[in-house]
Amino acid sequence: MTRAVLARLIRHPDLFDELVQRDGLDVLLGRAEAEAVGCLLAEARPDVAALAALRRRAILEEAVRHRELRRVFAAFEARGVRALVFKGAALAYTVYPAPWCRPRVDLDVLVGLEDRAAATDALAGLGYRRWSVRMLSDVLFRQDAFHCDAALGGEHVVDLHTQIANRVFFANRVTAARLFDHARPAPFAGTAAWQPSAADSLIIASVHRAAHHAGGVPLLWAYDVWLLARALQPGADVAGLVDRARAFEVSSLVARDLAEARDLFGDLDAVAALDAAGRRDPARPYLAMRRSPLGDLGLDLAALPRWRDRARFLRAHVLPPREFMFQQYSTRARWRLPWLYGRRAVAGAARWVGAWFERG
Repeated sequence: MTRAVLARLIRHPDLFDELVQRDGLDVLLGRAEAEAVGCLLAEARPDVAALAALRRRAILEEAVRHRELRRVFAAFEARGVRALVFKGAALAYTVYPAPWCRPRVDLDVLVGLEDRAAATDALAGLGYRRWSVRMLSDVLFRQDAFHCDAALGGEHVVDLHTQIANRVFFANRVTAARLFDHARPAPFAGTAAWQPSAADSLIIASVHRAAHHAGGVPLLWAYDVWLLARALQPGADVAGLVDRARAFEVSSLVARDLAEARDLFGDLDAVAALDAAGRRDPARPYLAMRRSPLGDLGLDLAALPRWRDRARFLRAHVLPPREFMFQQYSTRARWRLPWLYGRRAVAGAARWVGAWFERG
């Protein structure tokens, strides 16, 4: 079963029985799970036993997630943290028919750099623990992952961002300050919670894919883009998307994702608007489907304005903080650090060269 057939089924659930007869229920459900769209089928066909079970489980999990979402944002509000919920949780409560239809594994939150310490303290007060030692976050990684035990088993994960992407090109353009300038209330998360505008949510979806998932992405992400684009009002909203994509210099990425969503799910006015605005911008190298780690490093270095910044960036790659090395290699012996740094450099170089040869 192809992605195109599965996308058509999502738009036209009446095809379900025909496809089950042709391919078998197990094949259909397996492909839906691989593309992360099983909950969408469960919403359309709760009369199918396997989908009814999935629906019940998803509704229960969403109730637990939503309670935790509000608990996190209440803690932020108590500490005066201005926080924005984005990606999966925001989409679930704004463009999907029901929040449980949009599966996700973590809660993505954006705060300003000035609020990061207070947000971290708020999460610690709720029992969250940092996933691992941060590697000089301001240079390489602009997010920290925190986790705590869930009420009914499993765990909650919060990705606390100060920028929406680790790639330097995007971090310097789609900044937290510019997103907060156009943010709107997110009442589903709390009285003081914020979420991106519809146009910015679409841009974030494209930037996230380009920055961190150069290869194929699940069908669910294309459906995210389609729903977001359909939520835009013709005229002012679409013009706003074009203006924002051009201002962030990512029109080519948004145009690519809109075109893919249109081809899978149906016509979108926003595609023609972005085509008319032109797709040529500095983000075009990120359209490559098979980028290498070495190529990404080159793009990051090119996006930095000064040689001093590039040297600091390279140093963070080669010589991360000692605490990170101690945790990474399960040792506290300081005398081993020179050898561990050398081992890291050799292993990293081999991995990058291997990826380059595989790509070529």
